[in-house]
Amino acid sequence: MLRNVILLLTIVLLGACTAQRSRWVFTMEASDSAVQAALASDSSYPYIWDIHREMTPVFDPPVHLRPCCAFGKDLKVKMGKLPIPVYKVANVVGSEDLGPHVYDAGFAGTFPEYPSAYSLEDLFSNMLGTKIAAALIYSLATSSDQLYARNFDIWIKNTVDFLGAVPQESTKAYIGAVDKLWWDSSKRLPEKYLVIKRVYDVGLEQRPLLVPEKNVAAAENPALMPCDATEQPVQLSIATSLYGFEMADLVTVQITLDPEYQDVFAFPSDRHRAESRVTQADFQKIADAAREHDEEESRKQ
Repeated sequence: MLRNVILLLTIVLLGACTAQRSRWVFTMEASDSAVQAALASDSSYPYIWDIHREMTPVFDPPVHLRPCCAFGKDLKVKMGKLPIPVYKVANVVGSEDLGPHVYDAGFAGTFPEYPSAYSLEDLFSNMLGTKIAAALIYSLATSSDQLYARNFDIWIKNTVDFLGAVPQESTKAYIGAVDKLWWDSSKRLPEKYLVIKRVYDVGLEQRPLLVPEKNVAAAENPALMPCDATEQPVQLSIATSLYGFEMADLVTVQITLDPEYQDVFAFPSDRHRAESRVTQADFQKIADAAREHDEEESRKQ
């Protein structure tokens, strides 16, 4: 039985890698101005920015479900009510093992995401990835999906090293120190409340949480936890304006929900429910509704 379950998991994970993904490739053609500057040996010409808008590729946004990213280490798993012995999700890697990045990788179907929704590292890590992607776009390092992915591999490693990423064993020690506080090692994926601590503030400023000093002091091996308890975490932010223009006045993100999710979705108002859609202006209201639901549900656990 165990062998069959593990085989099934292997097939599913391999299937996620072979699912149809958006691919793109385009070349940068030289404009007349660029050619003229090159012939004149004009080193001040901004060659890297000489790209026409009509050359920008059009491809589908991500549509596949990401594998679960619940907070914790060596996470146990079950399928339905059946615990799967031996198999664990390590969930922790060193910076040297990051990658390879793949655009829109994941599962073609739907693996419930309850454990990872609003998990405490989710919003910060998403913002970090957004900033790296923006840097690659500004650097014109996205002329193909493969070039984008390989450049992302380099940037993500450089970024986490710059931020002072601790060794893998130290990360495990820190995560272990908040067992039963931020996560529960006794539970199995995909149990929702395997993750205890969640962040529902979806604002444009995010910072990671610090492991409480008392948890570090009570840990099995505090020597593996080198971070200065007085050091402030890095704060990331997303700009709301560009060149004097408010981006909310220029761009709207509109999400239309499929019928199968409309009955259970926390629409901010009856008007939103009637239209079956929300925009970025509704995100915090949706998160607040999720917080209220989770607090009520956790009290019943």
